[in-house]
Amino acid sequence: MTEENPGRAQGFSRPTDPWFYLHVQEKTSPSSGPATEFIPLPEYIFRYDRGGFWVGGSAFDYFGAPFNKLTRQYLDDFMHTRMLYEALHASRESSRYIVQDLALPYSTVEAFIDYTTKSFDIWPLWLCPIQQTESPTFNPRIAPIQQQIDRKTISQFINIGLWGFGPQDRAACMVLNRDLEYRLHKEFGGIKWLYAHTYYTEEELWNIYDKNAYDTLRRKYRASTLPSVYEKVKVDFEETSRKEREE
Repeated sequence: MTEENPGRAQGFSRPTDPWFYLHVQEKTSPSSGPATEFIPLPEYIFRYDRGGFWVGGSAFDYFGAPFNKLTRQYLDDFMHTRMLYEALHASRESSRYIVQDLALPYSTVEAFIDYTTKSFDIWPLWLCPIQQTESPTFNPRIAPIQQQIDRKTISQFINIGLWGFGPQDRAACMVLNRDLEYRLHKEFGGIKWLYAHTYYTEEELWNIYDKNAYDTLRRKYRASTLPSVYEKVKVDFEETSRKEREE
């Protein structure tokens, strides 16, 4: 933070501004030297709004449109996070789009990225250090398997965002998501955020998350009659597969 007047500040909210991740790629390319920039705080906080992080580029791939500065500027009204996410769901492309946020201990991150590279080959990845959250919580936390692997990493882990197109075949995409969830928990000692498509069975989900704490919270706020978090995020694997075969 600084109170200096930089003269020219870098923004990311105007149609003529660069998308943040593309700007970072340019500034961190091997041919570029060290760079110092001044970014107003609101611009920094909402720096990923245009382009929806980097997934907005998928819209250009989907429609076969050129992806350059001029087309991004011309289509700017459609390239903000809210509009992009609404379009993703309205088009049903969400069923073959991988949108997963995952938390893993430091010691298994490299092996996990090797796995996602081989199975998904989605780039770039979102990497963000996260402080460990005390239980009970629905926020990702290091699973018991990792506590046995390496207690030194118990206070901190990495959030990996895996966002991009999966296979054209939706059934194959669901299989990959199921495999991701299984390996994340069983092999890599990780856990996922429950905002995206979730392919766990109800029994599998409550073996990972704290159902007693969750039900206690629902009773406290008289919310027991409302749909549960599982009912909100679940994807019925068998039913969806059947519909795909019929189509």
